[in-house]
Amino acid sequence: MYSILGVKNMLVWDKKSGPGNYYSYQHELIIFTTKRHGFNVKGTYSIISGIPSFSNGAKKTNGEKVHPTQKPIELVEKFVLDSTNEGDLVLDTFAGSGTTGVACINTGRCFIGMELDDKYFEIAKARIQGFLAKNESGLNEI
Repeated sequence: MYSILGVKNMLVWDKKSGPGNYYSYQHELIIFTTKRHGFNVKGTYSIISGIPSFSNGAKKTNGEKVHPTQKPIELVEKFVLDSTNEGDLVLDTFAGSGTTGVACINTGRCFIGMELDDKYFEIAKARIQGFLAKNESGLNEI
């Protein structure tokens, strides 16, 4: 995996979901990879905390939950800002609800997203178009 994907680090997102009555998913692992030689991440974090999640049945953080594995915009924006420069192109091969697209637009990056499921493709497309329309009218929220 390391030779094919260029794995740089394993990150831990501490979702601060609390223990609840059963064992719960309090952390999520994120593999950071790049094929760029000499690439350095702007942040030196291996544990990410303080970013809200949809855990424990929350219906929204920054926008409504519309996908079962949806990530908060703030989390994806952090990765985009830490690993790219303004104007760079970001590829998301599992676009889901379009969170990466929204994060890229919000941070001045270009975006290509791929989604196999037609339902989620339509959700992502509508979400990104809605974000663009609100952004054009001077609003910065979804």
